[in-house]
Amino acid sequence: MITLSEINEAYRNATPEERNEFIELILPDLFENPVFKNRFDAQLVTSDLEIPSRLRAVEKVTGTYNFADFEEHDPTLPERIEALEQRTVLAPEKPTEEEKEENPIIANTTLTQKASALKEYMKKKTKPNWSGKVVLENQDIYKFFVSSSN
Repeated sequence: MITLSEINEAYRNATPEERNEFIELILPDLFENPVFKNRFDAQLVTSDLEIPSRLRAVEKVTGTYNFADFEEHDPTLPERIEALEQRTVLAPEKPTEEEKEENPIIANTTLTQKASALKEYMKKKTKPNWSGKVVLENQDIYKFFVSSSN
């Protein structure tokens, strides 16, 4: 008769292919054995991993758990998907708004009038610098406004 320790040692020294072959030979017989099956179920239920409660939680979220008619529950994933589909189908179309200018200019203020005059002055009377940009120093802007107000 072969002892359990001999089987254990042979399994440890086996190649991965031999281990798979061993498992394929032994497991079907083990699952048919009621003593093994009861012990396996007991280990599964009493495991520190809390497998049954975790599995139940996953079933509730995915919608495969059979809720009682009176049992209240959070919406399952299929229920959430259905609600989102209904919202997208029933959502009214938003009316398109006319595009507004980013910075509407109110021409009746003195500040906007001065800014427009300075812009025109920079376009017509100044020359770009070496980088191609028109630059006015503070004193140049001050002189422009003083001379234009006279």
